[in-house]
Amino acid sequence: LRKALITLSQSNSTLSIVFNNHDGKVTQSLTKIDDDNLPFDFIELRNKKYSNSDNIRPILRKFIKKPFDINGGILWRFLLIKINSNKFYIYLVMHHLISDAWSFASFFRKLSSIYMDKNFIPIKDNYFLKTFIPNELKYLKDVQAISTDQLFWKTYLNEDFSELKLPFDQSQTIKNKDFSNLICNKLSNEELVKLKFFAGDNSSTLYIVLLASYFILLSRITGDRSFTIGTMVSGRDTIVHDNALGCFANIIPVKTIINGNMTITEYIENLRNDIIDIHEHQFLPFQNIIETYRSNHKSNKISL
Repeated sequence: LRKALITLSQSNSTLSIVFNNHDGKVTQSLTKIDDDNLPFDFIELRNKKYSNSDNIRPILRKFIKKPFDINGGILWRFLLIKINSNKFYIYLVMHHLISDAWSFASFFRKLSSIYMDKNFIPIKDNYFLKTFIPNELKYLKDVQAISTDQLFWKTYLNEDFSELKLPFDQSQTIKNKDFSNLICNKLSNEELVKLKFFAGDNSSTLYIVLLASYFILLSRITGDRSFTIGTMVSGRDTIVHDNALGCFANIIPVKTIINGNMTITEYIENLRNDIIDIHEHQFLPFQNIIETYRSNHKSNKISL
């Protein structure tokens, strides 16, 4: 596993990025990752109590909360926990400066290919970056493309954002950011399969069905019928870039109106059509979207 991680690191320059502060000037460079500085930890837990994953949480919490050394340090780390010869846990933490949510899936896809096949030769990410960066610069210099996207967002966000009034107890503050008391609900495999079939039957995707559910939940607990939230897009414009590691994601606003007279299938269809239109203009940076909105509204308050 260590060898696979080293191979992955040496073929993906994003994992080798370090930042250095020299007299207030921040520079970015690449460091060579080898067996000496590989950010890999291994813990063997033989006590039977650790067969219950809940008992591993304190160890995991410590691993997650450990701060990165932004001045010259490697910005990711990997943990392997062995319970017994048949049970292992693996954890990955990456700093947001070098990654986004899509990077985690790409990381494990690549690592699995290297680990399972000793003869596997990974493609270096130089190719991805050499094509992605010119494409990004070409878009940002394309006045017509930028103007078209700005016009879309100006029209789409034609109303003032209203602040979403969630029923929080504002008198309470989270001082130590202890999220151990959060209520989590995990979908079973059976429920997931049913949702996927439901999405397919409605010419939609699981993402849109879950987003629709989220909107409906927000409407029920706030009483609001119209609101806007920010959602993430990968920022990877071609299949070639799908496996790229790095921070390419962008935020785009999605607005909705909950009409009580609609059926759930009608609502999902409307939301799907909106998402299709939005994704055609997803590459305008979020800051530009906000600037476009502000140019058309008196209020400087942005509630997403």
